[in-house]
Amino acid sequence: MAPWPPSCSRPPIVAGGSVLEERISPDASRVVYAADQDTDDVFELYSVPIDGSAASVKLNGPLVAGGGVVNQGIVLPVRISPDSSRVAYVADADLNQLFELYCAPIDGSALPTKLVALSGSRDVVDFLITPDSAQVIYRADQDVNEVYELYGVLLDGSGAPVKLNAPLVPGADVGTLSGRLEFAFSAASNRVVYQVMGSLSTDLYSVPNDGSQVAIQLNGLGGAGITGNGLELSPDGLWVAYASFLTQDGPFVAPVDGSRPARRVGGPMVSGGHVALFAGFTYTFSSDSRFLVYPADQETNEVTELFLGSITKPICRVP
Repeated sequence: MAPWPPSCSRPPIVAGGSVLEERISPDASRVVYAADQDTDDVFELYSVPIDGSAASVKLNGPLVAGGGVVNQGIVLPVRISPDSSRVAYVADADLNQLFELYCAPIDGSALPTKLVALSGSRDVVDFLITPDSAQVIYRADQDVNEVYELYGVLLDGSGAPVKLNAPLVPGADVGTLSGRLEFAFSAASNRVVYQVMGSLSTDLYSVPNDGSQVAIQLNGLGGAGITGNGLELSPDGLWVAYASFLTQDGPFVAPVDGSRPARRVGGPMVSGGHVALFAGFTYTFSSDSRFLVYPADQETNEVTELFLGSITKPICRVP
């Protein structure tokens, strides 16, 4: 990590300590970082004004021996709310290796609140804060060990967690692919879109952030089909794009609210062709949400080119 600028108040770090990683608040007023600042090899969470006008403050509460704010499958298990008022984080604060979800004011003005209490060997493994800064949506094996499902909880800790996903078939999880978080928010409809990975298929669902309605399946023509790598929300929050592993077609788009069946905006593919979502390739919506650009060996197998798909018009290859 680069040294602190001379104009900033340098946080006093214990001998052997270091900063793990940092986050800047959306309003650019504060930096939140994890460091073994006070005790070597005990990583805790701190916040400091970005202009160095005041000393850093510790955000987490007391830690059990061996506990800390650590890397648990996410680059840093910390999220700052869009309104820059709160920080949600995962830590094994009360029992070593039991990773639970907490929230604290970003300025350290109050002690943290535990949002999700777990037991046994269960963990919160990833999470996001909703665009309105009201909720945390998280993935955990909260009810059944090693069965990961999707939950929502109020960011201020005033309510109990609510399970969001539809009932899972045996062997299925609300999962990730290639290390990516596979759920996203549509601010336009206050819904979360997520993937369920099973032994035979991966399907795409949408549910209100607050769990007030049953989740609906989005993928496939008429409800059939299997999603492939990744999901992408349009900038207007109305559409989700995904690919299919088991058909030589794609990609597909579906309305986030499930108001219409999913439809193909790409393909058909030549024999062996597919949407090339690997090695940094992905699909991208235009800023007006009318078009989707995607890489594929659509016309010649193993020759990846860029194609333009439209929600309402035929596809074409990008020169």
